[in-house]
Amino acid sequence: MDESFSANKRGDYETAFKGFKKHAESGNANAQGVLALMYANGKGTPKDSTQAVYWYRKSADQGSAESQSYLGFMYATGQGVPLDYTQAMFWFRKAAEQGIRKAEFNLGNGYFNGQGVPKDYKQAVYWYRKAADQGDVGAQFNLGLRYYNGEGVKSNPETAYFWWLLASAEGFSDAIKNRDILASSLTPQQRANAQALAREWKPVKATSALN
Repeated sequence: MDESFSANKRGDYETAFKGFKKHAESGNANAQGVLALMYANGKGTPKDSTQAVYWYRKSADQGSAESQSYLGFMYATGQGVPLDYTQAMFWFRKAAEQGIRKAEFNLGNGYFNGQGVPKDYKQAVYWYRKAADQGDVGAQFNLGLRYYNGEGVKSNPETAYFWWLLASAEGFSDAIKNRDILASSLTPQQRANAQALAREWKPVKATSALN
C-alpha cells in the first residue's frame, strides 16, 4: 500500500484512489478508511458521500477508531445517510473509547445538548476533559464554560480561567474574550495560580493521527 500513500502524498489522487480501492476491496481496514475519505473529499474520484459512508462502515466494523469517528460525523451531519444523532453518538463513543479526541469532544457535545443520548452534564464534562487533556481547543473552551457556570461540576472561576488560558494560547477568539472578562473578577493570586498551571500544562499523548 506504500505506493498508494506515495501517490497520494505527491497529489496523484487518481493513482492513489485506484490503489486504495484495490486494497480496500481485499478487506484492508486502513485502505477502506482512506478510500472513504477520498470519496468524502472528492479526491481521485467524484465526491460521493454514500460511498464514503459505505467504506467508513467497512473500516469501522473492523475496529478502526478513525473511521468510527468519521462515520459518527457523517450521521451527525446527514451526509450519505439520514441525519441520526443516536447513530452518531454510537460511533463517536466507539471512537472516543479508543482515545480519538474529536470523538470525545463530539460525545461531550451530545451529552451536553441531549442529542442522541440523554442530557447529562457530568458525562459532558467527563468527555470534554478527555479531549481537552489531549489539546482539543474546542473542548478546552467548553470545559471552561462548564466550570464557570457550574454545569456538571462545582463552579470554579479559577479553573475556568485556566482552561480559557490554554484555548487562548491557540488563538481561540471566544476563549480570549472570556479570559479577559473573567480576569478582572479574579484575585491576583487566582490569576497567578492558573497562569502557572497553564505554563506547566502538557497535552496527553495523542493515540491517533486524527487527533
